[in-house]
Order: sequence, then C-alpha cells, then structure tokens
Amino acid sequence: MTNNLISANRLQIWTEHFTIKNGEIIGITSIGEATSRLLMFNTASRVRSRQLLITQKLYYL
Repeated sequence: MTNNLISANRLQIWTEHFTIKNGEIIGITSIGEATSRLLMFNTASRVRSRQLLITQKLYYL
C-alpha cells in the first residue's frame, strides 16, 4: 500500500457519446450505449416527458 490518493473522477463530453432523436437518447459509442441501457434513459415515460419539454423549448439539446 502506498497511501497515495488516486483520482477516479472521469469527465466525459455528452455529445461525444449521445445524440437525441424524437426524445430518445441514443448512445453513439459503446460507453453511450451501455450508459443509456443501464440508466434506462429511454423508458416510455422518460421519452414522453422529454418530447413534451422539447416542444415547449424547455429541454436544451
């Protein structure tokens, strides 16, 4: 054991991994695909909510 701190913070740029189409968040990389699936970004209720926010110009792409 070295007692050194290891930084595990990771910064990702959203647009490198995702795009959005018709309210659905689509992974465009393997990281994006896995994240979308694991966090269930595209359940029916989430997509509907996103679509409504987009039409009201309250969801920023």
